[in-house]
Amino acid sequence: MSYNKRMSTLPRSPRPETLAAFAAVRAGLAVAQRRTGADQVTAKDGIDIVTGADVAAEQAIRQVLAEHFPQLPIVGEEGGEPQPQSGAYWLVDPICGTRNYASRLALYCTNIALIEDGVATVAAIGDGGTSEVHYAERGRGSFCARSEGDIPLTARDGTVIGVELGGKPPYRDPALGRLLAGIAADGRFYPRLLGTTLDFVKVASGDMAGLLLLTDTADPLHTAAGCLLAEEAGALVTDRSGAGWTLGTTTLVVAATSELQVELLRYLG
Repeated sequence: MSYNKRMSTLPRSPRPETLAAFAAVRAGLAVAQRRTGADQVTAKDGIDIVTGADVAAEQAIRQVLAEHFPQLPIVGEEGGEPQPQSGAYWLVDPICGTRNYASRLALYCTNIALIEDGVATVAAIGDGGTSEVHYAERGRGSFCARSEGDIPLTARDGTVIGVELGGKPPYRDPALGRLLAGIAADGRFYPRLLGTTLDFVKVASGDMAGLLLLTDTADPLHTAAGCLLAEEAGALVTDRSGAGWTLGTTTLVVAATSELQVELLRYLG
């Protein structure tokens, strides 16, 4: 089934950029799931790694995006390009959760975001474990693509929250200890660490009620698609002070309800 057919259930016609992002995610995810080059592991930065599959998946994504929009720059995780200061461009993270992927844990995803004039406007995320693709357009909602028809995503309250340590070890932020101790002592929440920005998908779909991404180095290349997906599903997405997220936001707090948002912000206080 073509990606055009899969996307046909949007309330209105999807943007061509959304169709392109959707097709590119499918292409990248297919490479990752075939594990092409997955055993070619190279040290990247400290204990960070890159596999041959990361590189191959990004190449597949670049090919699809370039075929549809040759005029748009592509900033990829493995390409090392600087982010443009203006205009429109793509952000591509071919395998988010490479350490999981290399360890054969099906907790990874493929992220693509379209940035226009400094704002994320289109997102597509492929789940490596389920093969599902989730996508969003700014102002038009978030969806999960299904063969029987695309399903709108809605963030929901609950007791499961994600906690992610963005950036690279060692983690020296003093808020980390307070955060984990506070959640453990509270007794109301079940914290989960997935090791990937797949958390954003879980919040958008209502599987998790919230997410705390604790870092000072969060890169929009990894987070922009997830932030847009969660926000368009009705979640609140802010920084640790409660201000709305931008491409420059590092620490991220995502919550299905305003009440939960207050609670999560309190843990970082």
